[in-house]
Amino acid sequence: MKPPRPSRRTSPTGKTVRPRGNGRSHTRGSDHGHDRDQERGYDHGHDRDHERGSGRGSDHRHGTGPRSAASRRQPPPDPQHADSALPPAGRRRHPPGDAPSRPGGRPPPAHRHPAVDQERPAAPPPKLAWPGGTMLWPTPVALVACQGRDGPANLLTIAWTGIVCTKPPMLSIAVTPARHSFRLLQETGEFTVNLPTTTLVRAVDHCGVRSGRDEDKWQRVGLTPLPALEVGAPLVAECPVNLECRVDRTLELGSHVLFVAEILRVHVDPRLVDARGRLALERAGLLAFCHGHYYALGRQLGHFGFSVRRHPSRHPDRHPDRHTGSHPDRHPDRHTNRQPDPHPARHPRPPKGHP
Repeated sequence: MKPPRPSRRTSPTGKTVRPRGNGRSHTRGSDHGHDRDQERGYDHGHDRDHERGSGRGSDHRHGTGPRSAASRRQPPPDPQHADSALPPAGRRRHPPGDAPSRPGGRPPPAHRHPAVDQERPAAPPPKLAWPGGTMLWPTPVALVACQGRDGPANLLTIAWTGIVCTKPPMLSIAVTPARHSFRLLQETGEFTVNLPTTTLVRAVDHCGVRSGRDEDKWQRVGLTPLPALEVGAPLVAECPVNLECRVDRTLELGSHVLFVAEILRVHVDPRLVDARGRLALERAGLLAFCHGHYYALGRQLGHFGFSVRRHPSRHPDRHPDRHTGSHPDRHPDRHTNRQPDPHPARHPRPPKGHP
C-alpha cells in the first residue's frame, strides 16, 4: 500500500514548504538552515541518502517511509566534526582532501582552466655539460658547383653555409682541404650555391659522400648544368634558387677553410613568385640538415616581428600573404573561412584607426 502524500506545511522560518514529487520534503529553510549546496552534501558530508530521508527534516522520521527504522538508528551528523560525517568514498561530491573551506559550507571554486596546471611542464632536469662541438642545428643544405681552369665542373654538398652580410650581400661556405672541390675553389675563386628540394635528397646525399675525382657526379645523379651570367661555375637547373658567388676572402680556421664570397646574381624559378612579386619559398619544398639527417621544412609558425606587432589579425584582408605566408589567390579568405565577397563595394573597409 502506498504511503499517503503529505500536504504543504510551514517551516519554523515561515516559508511554505512544497513537498517533492516523490513524497519527500527535504527543503531549504528548514530548522537546520540548509541551503541548496548543503542539501547536495557539501555542508557536513550529507549525501544523497540523507537527502532521501535518512536525516532530519524528512518524512521518514514520522514513519511514512520504508527506511524510517534505519534512519532512526543512524546518529545525526556532528556540526563541529565535518570530516567525521563525510559520505562514502564512491559518492563524494568533491575530491578527497578538498574539504569545504568557504563560509556557509560551500566548496572552494574550481580552477577556471584545469588543463593549464596539467599541461604545465615539470622543471627540466640538470643539463649535461659536453665538450665544445658542432651542435648548431638545423642548417640549410646546398649543392655547391665549382669549376677549375681545366676539367669538368664538380658538385659538392655543403651544410656549413650561411649569410654573413647584407650590404654587400655575402655568404660563406666551409670546406675541408681534403675535398676535391677545395682545389677548384682556390684556382678560380668562383662557385654557385644551389638550393635543392626534397625530391633531390638522394642526389644531394650522393654528392656529399662521393668524390669528383672518381666519377662525373652530374651524369651519375642526373642533374643538368646551366651557364651562369657572372661566374664560370654552372647552375643546377633542377634547383629552384641559384646564387652566383665570387670569393672575397678566405679564413684558415683549422680543419676547414672558410670561403667568404659576395653574391653577384640570384636566379629564381618564376613559379615561386606570386602575383605581388613576392618570393614564396615555402612552396619550393626545401631541405634542411640536422645532426646527420635530412628533413623537409615544416609548417609556418609566424613571420619576422609577429610577436611585437599590434593586433596582427584585425585586418587580414589587407596583407593576407604576410599572415599566412601563402599565395593570396590560393587562400583568398583563409582567416574567416568564408568565400570572398563578390561585391566588395557593399562592405566598405573601415576607416583608419577603427578597432
